[in-house]
Amino acid sequence: MENGKVCEGVVRFVLDRDGYAIASTNGNCNSVPSGTDVIFRLYQWGGRNRPLKGQMVILEGVEKRSKGWFALKARPKTDHDEPKR
Repeated sequence: MENGKVCEGVVRFVLDRDGYAIASTNGNCNSVPSGTDVIFRLYQWGGRNRPLKGQMVILEGVEKRSKGWFALKARPKTDHDEPKR
């Protein structure tokens, strides 16, 4: 994804009724402080099942807006996201 930043995070809350989730960044993101809450819409979720509290995720297109940080897309973190050794 070209727009915004790509970050790793952990899902803190899933608000099904409101249609969004909140993930906290874990420090693997340029210029977004560790522990920053990032909101993503559930319709932008790229996993097979809904996100779960505590799940590691990749947040794509992370942008600062007037009401906080938002991700344009989110998906589960997989083994393919780990750097090759």
